[in-house]
Amino acid sequence: MSSNEIYLYSNVNAALLYVETDSPLKNVFIDNKPVQPLYTKELPDQQLQSVFSAADLSLWSLDHPNLHTFSADGIDSFRFGHCELKTVDYSKHVLFNEAPVYLRGYIRGIIAHEHPNLEALDPLEFYRKNIRQAKRFGFNLVRFHSTIPDEKFVQAADELGLFIHAEIGFAYDYGKEGKKNLSMDNKAWIETIKKYRNHPSLAIFCIGNEMHNAGKIPQVRALYDQGKKLASHKMIMDNSGWGEYDRSSADIFAQHIAYFFPYKHHRDMFIQDDCWHKNGSISGLPMSQEHQYRRFANPLRPTLAHEALHYIDIIDYKKLEQKFKEKVRMDIKQPRFLTEIPKLIKRKGLDRKFPDYIAASQQFRRLCTKIYLERLRLSTLAGFEMLQFADCYKYENRNGIVDCFDDDRIFTPEWMSRINANTVLLIDTPEESFAVGQSVQIPVYLSHFAKPINTIGDLTVYLNDKELFKIPQITTIAGLQKLADIEFKIQEGKQTLRVTFTTKEKIYENSWDFWGYPETSKIQFPDDIQFTQVLNDSVLEQLKQGQTILLNYHRDNKENQYYWPGTLDRFKPCIWDRGSNLGGIINEPWLEKVFGEKYFNLNAQPLVEGAYKLNLDHFPGKGHEFINGVDKPVRDRMKGLVQNIKDFIDDDTLRNFCYLFGIKVGAGTLFVSTFQMNNSLISKNYHQLLAETLPSIKITESIEFDKLKSYLEQSTKAGVIKEDTMNHFWEIDNKMVEDTLFWEASGLDLSKIK
Repeated sequence: MSSNEIYLYSNVNAALLYVETDSPLKNVFIDNKPVQPLYTKELPDQQLQSVFSAADLSLWSLDHPNLHTFSADGIDSFRFGHCELKTVDYSKHVLFNEAPVYLRGYIRGIIAHEHPNLEALDPLEFYRKNIRQAKRFGFNLVRFHSTIPDEKFVQAADELGLFIHAEIGFAYDYGKEGKKNLSMDNKAWIETIKKYRNHPSLAIFCIGNEMHNAGKIPQVRALYDQGKKLASHKMIMDNSGWGEYDRSSADIFAQHIAYFFPYKHHRDMFIQDDCWHKNGSISGLPMSQEHQYRRFANPLRPTLAHEALHYIDIIDYKKLEQKFKEKVRMDIKQPRFLTEIPKLIKRKGLDRKFPDYIAASQQFRRLCTKIYLERLRLSTLAGFEMLQFADCYKYENRNGIVDCFDDDRIFTPEWMSRINANTVLLIDTPEESFAVGQSVQIPVYLSHFAKPINTIGDLTVYLNDKELFKIPQITTIAGLQKLADIEFKIQEGKQTLRVTFTTKEKIYENSWDFWGYPETSKIQFPDDIQFTQVLNDSVLEQLKQGQTILLNYHRDNKENQYYWPGTLDRFKPCIWDRGSNLGGIINEPWLEKVFGEKYFNLNAQPLVEGAYKLNLDHFPGKGHEFINGVDKPVRDRMKGLVQNIKDFIDDDTLRNFCYLFGIKVGAGTLFVSTFQMNNSLISKNYHQLLAETLPSIKITESIEFDKLKSYLEQSTKAGVIKEDTMNHFWEIDNKMVEDTLFWEASGLDLSKIK
């Protein structure tokens, strides 16, 4: 009898092992030792359940993945883990071996999330390398997107201690008039569950990806019931991505919560319920009534953030190409981006800037990753499944933590362990910038899923590595708990708040940057520089007369007579293939007085959010670029899907963005700043610094007056350059995920996109 035909599972608290078969067991051995069942009983479906003592068995856990061997007459010998994973109705937590566990997942599977075995390692070692690396960076789960994992990957996960979410898959077919119909492969569902249900690493059996209204589909409910019958002690998920908040067709939910950046105006993203209102209730009850009420949707199962953290950065293409030459041990063609993006960089003359592009984008991604994971840990979510841990091979978006060889790339495990571990220290503050001398009160939290759950530790607070105070003897509980409210005074400039929590078992640590700015009075511009927020003929005439102008430009100022090409900005990272902000570069040391460093940090948000940035790609002169923005090196996927354009387009990729720009225009001098002028302390200090410094700046780069005016006239006549489909979605920043109305507004018929 194949091991697929029996089902083995545990009750950890009772120290029992259950084995279900369709015939009596004979001569049972566990780890080559003969064992006898405590009792055997017949189940309603004519299966026999034999119950054994597990008192002498070591637990299988993520940190200690102990495996045992089961054999009996007529049954193929197989390995198993004595463990128990479950969810409890109406609880926020997943329980593993009767203790809450926080699931931290990454993705593999379909080609967009996968990379081949480039070094031609032994297949088992190829998978082991990926899993070991993932665990080094704090992950304990892998989701196979619309894919059933390879047997050797499951073997490696059993041995090394990693949970697996397998997606057996479903499909949409289009009937008459393009109507969507759901089709499923019940045979694959049954075979996969039977094949892998005895493996301790297999945590979630999922029907498929991003199915709306799963709770109202009879076929889904039938597959859920079938899954629970075949594997009662595994978590069955109806779909990953959507569904009603009160459905009963899943043991754990994965919900689309990921597309906003959880910072400033979206900082409460993970505690809002907008994502659940998309599918509503299985009861059909209205979720809201205008001017009367809005029902809050509390999910009835523990919930994971679906496809989280797919933030990208810019890599060193020369180094990666060299690595391909040195390490690839299989007959495989280099991905196209590896040869085409360097050509684009050369065409656009970005070679000199590119080291800063790499550094700025990687700093910005680190900032955003930290914000994301910390805001998520401050919610009641049970975890997340991210895009992605390793760079994929085919596509140019670099959103992996390691590269497509599974080697370290952007983060260090030591840095990641502060924010992606069983236990994480957190703070909850809406601001990072304050007036010098201001007293700031901040709550400190602990997200704790490590053993022992109940332990005692000391909380110590440091400012710029100087100890401020210690709070001794704090007792921990499972999940999220507030430890203390702390208070400290803001100093001038950038400063680092660091907290540690020291227990008998371990020291936990985390840190955050803050900025102190002097209070400023009304900004005074000197007589020798003219300040304006309107680009019109009057400004051009003043330049012609030899004036020095500081123009605070925004495309959407209706008083503008001329349009300067650029794009609306957001202080949020690029996601996958959409967006235009991968950080910024401060090219002048004197500007670091305000920013505190060379590359954008969180204090730049009030300047950037909702601002504008010039696109100098086709500017007919070469000005002085004081502050650059970094664009993404990725194509909008609609270029390929809809327009069948496979090439990199210079005008869409790595655009030359600038926030502060200077150039001599005839006898005059023009400075253009596009940052927001608002009441934030950094904005006031930045514009005051410009007023004090720009009059003494000598610009050598120049353009003829007529050439500048002709450029502005032609740009205005051609009209505002619209962002691509996915960039536009990122730019408007008002929807958590693309919906039908968005696609219709973009002029796209999804039923015709294959």
